[in-house]
Amino acid sequence: MGLEGKRKTQGLSKPTVQGITQRTMWEFFDFLRSKSTSPGGDDVKELKLKLERLEAADAARKEAEKTMGERQDRHLKTVSLIVAVPGGIIAITGILMVIFGRLAQTDSRETTREMRADINNAISQMHSNFDRLAGDALKQPKLEILHQGAPLDGRKFETDSDSPIYLQLSFKNTGQKKTEELRVRVFTSERVTVFGWEEVETSEDSLRFRYSPPSYQKMLDSIPTGDTAIWSGTIDVWAPELKTNITCRLRAFYGVQPADVYFIISPRPSNPKP
Repeated sequence: MGLEGKRKTQGLSKPTVQGITQRTMWEFFDFLRSKSTSPGGDDVKELKLKLERLEAADAARKEAEKTMGERQDRHLKTVSLIVAVPGGIIAITGILMVIFGRLAQTDSRETTREMRADINNAISQMHSNFDRLAGDALKQPKLEILHQGAPLDGRKFETDSDSPIYLQLSFKNTGQKKTEELRVRVFTSERVTVFGWEEVETSEDSLRFRYSPPSYQKMLDSIPTGDTAIWSGTIDVWAPELKTNITCRLRAFYGVQPADVYFIISPRPSNPKP
């Protein structure tokens, strides 16, 4: 194989633009060497044709290099964009997380402050309610038992066996709470007669007899604080065998510890004969 064929084979074995350009140059040099002694008209045409092929190959090489450079630039921009976008997203996400974190902290502080205020208000209200309830629970009615407007406790009634005594009662609530319905009992150390009332013997040594009104007889409804209730009836006590002092206790039930007052029925002294 000659030099020209060998170089053509070498040129064809390189499928790049640079290989094609080198093959054309070698063909042009061989053509000049073979035609250097006697150039003719056909040779000039062939020479021009070789030159045109050489220029076209060189232009194709430059265009290929330009296209490849532009493609590399696009690839680099694409890679940069691919790398930059996640970074930007991460940066934006970080900024948003910081903002949301600040907002969450602010909301949490405000919520905590509001909850603390609500708890304090609830505790204060609870203490207020407790004080009010405790105050109401500590408030009690207090009953004062009167006879004809004066305290009955300690009174002494003088009478004889023919004359009963008439208790005209009134009840004053000097406490801080209204009473419940009023009920009355009378206890005596000796047997007497309380007109219309029922008699029952008790186990007490000093006050052996108890007298209660009949169930249908109603005494008084509740008495408000500071009010005085007057009982329209009377308690008529008669001692037909009155020979000595009789100790009496009047007990009033009104919702709490009953109120007790004591009085004495005493024989009236007989007038001395002139």
